[in-house]
Amino acid sequence: EDGTFRWRTPFKIEEEEEIEAGVERPPIDYEAQANKSLADLGMSLVVEKDGKKYISHPLIAQDEENRIEFRAYQVNLASESYGANSIIVLPPGTGKTIIAVLIAAKLLKENPSLKILITAPTNELARQLAEEFSRLLPGQRAVNINSDHSRKKRKELWEANNIITATPHLIVREINR
Repeated sequence: EDGTFRWRTPFKIEEEEEIEAGVERPPIDYEAQANKSLADLGMSLVVEKDGKKYISHPLIAQDEENRIEFRAYQVNLASESYGANSIIVLPPGTGKTIIAVLIAAKLLKENPSLKILITAPTNELARQLAEEFSRLLPGQRAVNINSDHSRKKRKELWEANNIITATPHLIVREINR
């Protein structure tokens, strides 16, 4: 309305500024930003002979079947979301779980005794998340806690694992007990 435009990269909102007709912005080098983001996350890039790029980190699976392929937007979103309250909205199959795994790897490397609680709207999705975290962070203990477990068993699973998935309903019910 007032001739200003607030533009956003996937990482930060820039200052408001005038946009002149016909003036183009230089392209954003997401790959260069991702290299900095990798370093910020304590991760590095492995480039295979075929040119494929993978993420290297002591807690992330490095076997051929389970390693995480490098995608600049995922690394950048993980870095920007680390240490901040964030909501990441992406279409299905675009790597939201990978972003969460990257953040979890950094958190757990810094504090191995940390507990990470991940909620999902259904038991099935919570179970799938526990399986993905177990596969991608093989040295960590990930489990899905659900109402099929007795209260005693849920407590045991909570204490024995550092990545816990559950539905919000179950967590609220447990808090209110």
